Amino acid sequence: MNLAQGDAVYTRVFDAEGERPELSTRVEIGSEQEGVANTWAYNLATKINQTQDKIKAGQRGSNGEFSPVFGANPVYLKSGSGLTRVEAGYEIASPEPDYSVSVDGLAKEYLIENGEVALDYTVTAQGDLNVEVTVYNHAQDALAYEKLTLADGTSAAVSMVLESAKAGHHMLVSRAKDAEGNLVDQQTFDFFLTEKGEQCGTDPDAVNHPMWDKSATYTGGEKVNFNGLVYEAKYWVQGAKPESSDAWKLISKMPVAWVSGKAYNGGEQVIFDGHLYEANWWVNASPATAPEAWTDKGAFDCQ
Repeated sequence: MNLAQGDAVYTRVFDAEGERPELSTRVEIGSEQEGVANTWAYNLATKINQTQDKIKAGQRGSNGEFSPVFGANPVYLKSGSGLTRVEAGYEIASPEPDYSVSVDGLAKEYLIENGEVALDYTVTAQGDLNVEVTVYNHAQDALAYEKLTLADGTSAAVSMVLESAKAGHHMLVSRAKDAEGNLVDQQTFDFFLTEKGEQCGTDPDAVNHPMWDKSATYTGGEKVNFNGLVYEAKYWVQGAKPESSDAWKLISKMPVAWVSGKAYNGGEQVIFDGHLYEANWWVNASPATAPEAWTDKGAFDCQ
């Protein structure tokens, strides 16, 4: 039979009084090739011939020498040795247990309602595990925590409420430990919180760009992920939020809420008072105070 890496094959030698462990010959399987039946049979016979005086293995030649072959190798006992038989024994390595956790039902984005967000998802364990789930904001402040004890193959429905929720990037981190407390699995799931009217969803391409960093310096052409949308710096800028600064251009094809003090170029669209507006030319006033600068595209609802 074929053996796996980490297994071992050995001889069990007996005389009239029982087993003689000191005469055993052992070969450990170090690779998939060494585990092939014909290969380990050859290696075991070779080692027997090299280490044993009273036992030989292989095909016996006319000159009395024993030559191992890649296949069945007869075993010979020296006359007068008192040995009666030889058997093959096997040590089959137990595979390391495979642990994993799956988290299902977590959305890519959530809408903040009355300052709160409810996260409902299911955690499934492969292996007996203690699972800790923590939600962080982008600053890595812990916002919610849940600890679960799950048997192999079981699931648990989890409901978390994030209070005083703020828009932006968030992370759910699952950490799984075995019965001895060893960390065997850790995963991070990204999601975004948005406020009604602030923007309509997130851009899937945003995850391909670095998160905007208040302390970082950006030059023209650099792109960032801000609140799940892609913005591009027009020129050198530091500390200015992309959503409200003229130094940034929204790349994502998605309307956002009009922001006081921000200038818009012709063709840019905003959400204002439940309607979608498009700037006719450069303007830094709202559709209400400068209606001639905006074209009303009609009622707009993110839902």
